[in-house]
Amino acid sequence: MLIIFLDGVRILKNSQAAFDTNLIYICPILTYAENIPDHQEVNLICFITDVIPESLNNPGGKNILFLSASLEPFFVLEEINELIIHQNQMFLAHSRLLEALISNKGLQHIIEIASELMENPPYSLRYQL
Repeated sequence: MLIIFLDGVRILKNSQAAFDTNLIYICPILTYAENIPDHQEVNLICFITDVIPESLNNPGGKNILFLSASLEPFFVLEEINELIIHQNQMFLAHSRLLEALISNKGLQHIIEIASELMENPPYSLRYQL
């Protein structure tokens, strides 16, 4: 499985030739998406009113999400940006926790980092029988 971290959202421009695979492109006019070559890898969100055009039934390298044209594109953009921000925060938190695990500074250090990241201190109990 390939994991791609998204960097942002852009509006697809007519006759756009270069694409970043770490971006999601909002397709304001469906014909823009139809003009992208089949072999091109691109992440698209397209707003449609009726049915999916025949030309996009076999998207090739395109990852396409079709949404109802009744949705407000600005709202969709905002929601995606919030998800990307959350994704980046989680990635940084995982990195810090992994760094604490491999730092060889002991369990107390791991607990302190986890407490800081979760904003809710975990604790460790030691029972002796």
